[in-house]
Amino acid sequence: MDTQSKTFPRELLLRSKKERFDYFKDKVIGHDRLLEVDKKLLHAIRYPVGKSLILVYGPTGVGKTTLRTRIEQKLLELEMEAMQKDPGYLPIVSMEAIAASRSYDWKEHFTRALVAANEPLIDYKIDYEARKSSQGRDLVKPTTRSELVLRRSLESCLRHRRTKVFIIDEAQHLNKVRSGHRLLDQMDIIKSLAETTNTIHVLIGTYELLSLTSLSAQLCRRGDEIHFSRYHNHDDTDKDAFASVLETFQRYLPLAQTPDLLSFEDFFYEKTFGCIGVLKALLNSALAMALEKDEDTITEKMLRECALPARDLIQMSREIVEGEGVLRETNEQIAELHMFLTDAPNQSKSRGKTSRDDISTQTNPASKQKQDNTCGASQPTPNRVKRGRIPGERNAKRDKVGVKK
Repeated sequence: MDTQSKTFPRELLLRSKKERFDYFKDKVIGHDRLLEVDKKLLHAIRYPVGKSLILVYGPTGVGKTTLRTRIEQKLLELEMEAMQKDPGYLPIVSMEAIAASRSYDWKEHFTRALVAANEPLIDYKIDYEARKSSQGRDLVKPTTRSELVLRRSLESCLRHRRTKVFIIDEAQHLNKVRSGHRLLDQMDIIKSLAETTNTIHVLIGTYELLSLTSLSAQLCRRGDEIHFSRYHNHDDTDKDAFASVLETFQRYLPLAQTPDLLSFEDFFYEKTFGCIGVLKALLNSALAMALEKDEDTITEKMLRECALPARDLIQMSREIVEGEGVLRETNEQIAELHMFLTDAPNQSKSRGKTSRDDISTQTNPASKQKQDNTCGASQPTPNRVKRGRIPGERNAKRDKVGVKK
């Protein structure tokens, strides 16, 4: 991260409170973790090596939306010359997945994707399959925008605009499925759309995305994963990087007296868990409070009042523990892989032998009789066949006794 002694323009102190607040609110710094993930994602986009899906996940407030903005700007800069030569060329489309009350709405998804691509006349899309049967009648009036019609329109748009990257922020909302539907179906739609349009789809979201990453072996092969992790307080390198972020933020706070944020380093970590997005939100609130009260600097009391309450921090910590726990390799997983690698060939050989024996028995019944006579005590005892009656032997029945009068 850039550690040069930069600071805010001093003339900002003569501006309005809103201008001072907006300056800091819009300030983005390229800290170590953000730059690291930014580099990985850009490399995965430019050199996909057969990967059509890229999933970026991390805790809430870690800076994923900032990452999305940086990637958009970089890709547009890289493709600017091509866009100037061809105004119809649209290298990147970005949208946010909308949360649904019961199930994710794909019709709304396709509509918003078309809006993000600046597609015209979305309400007048034509179902070309229906046109074949109608012979072109009533093609100019609005049609019922079915999910299939909107999907075909989006596929056509991405192909003709030669879109390379499609970014979906808050992609954890794809987890919403109605009863009886499979979660795998959600990812199959994204994968199919990515492959039919030759467009890399980048899904950015919280750790809830992890439930979508290992639904099938095909998705694992087609997808790439990037973990946007927080700064950890038990790692010396992370602790230094987090302190550097604090020091940079305090220099850009447009206040008459620069606050000493480093003296509250432990407090900030306890209230943010090393998530820079949460830290920035806390400082935004504290700055707004200081400006409203006409204070020259931010005080400890302001910081404590602006920090998240304990109940919210507990929920955040639970989600972080669960998400990081899923990513951590366990001894059980390693043992399962070892068992597969060592036992699978033997099991396969055994299954093959059993199958051949079954075929031999079906084609040559005598072989089974011979096999039964030669098998040891370990073989199951066959069911006894009822002995037949010897010729001349009476059937078992009750004889009548006594003399009939």
